[in-house]
Amino acid sequence: MSIASILCRMSSSSTFPSTVVKQWKTDLQSRVYEISTDKSLLDRSFINDAFSSDEMFWIHAMPPEDIETLIANCLMVGLYDVTADRTVIGMARVVTDQLTFSYVTDVYVRPESRGLGLARWLVRCTKEVSTAFPHMHRALLLVDLKVSGYSL
Repeated sequence: MSIASILCRMSSSSTFPSTVVKQWKTDLQSRVYEISTDKSLLDRSFINDAFSSDEMFWIHAMPPEDIETLIANCLMVGLYDVTADRTVIGMARVVTDQLTFSYVTDVYVRPESRGLGLARWLVRCTKEVSTAFPHMHRALLLVDLKVSGYSL
C-alpha cells in the first residue's frame, strides 16, 4: 500500500476537545503503524532524545518537569510502530488555542523509520485534528527545506 492511499481515520467524534483521543492506523510494508493524540502513550525519554538530536537544532533536551509542562500545554501527536510493541517512532507538537489557530512544530521521525512517508502521514493527521477546531482560520507549519531535506 502506498502512503498516498492511506486515509486518516478518526476513532471519535468530529469535534476536538483536548480530552478526546484520536487514533489512526495503517499497514505499510508488513508493519502496523498508529498515530494517536493520547498523551499517556508518549515516551518522555523519546521526546528528550528527539530534542537532543542534530535534526531538531532549534530545541534542546529539558528537565523532566519541563517536558511534562510542554506536554500538558499543547496537543501532542505520537507515531507508533504497533508491530514492535507500540514503540514510539515519531511525534509532532501542535501549539494551539483549540479554537482559531494552530502551529505545528517539532515534527520528528526516527531515522530508521524514515523514507516510508510516515512524517507526511503524521502531518496530515495533525492537520485533520487542527482543522476540526470550531473556528479554525489559520494553521501553520514552517519548514526550512534546505536544512530539513523534507519536501511537502
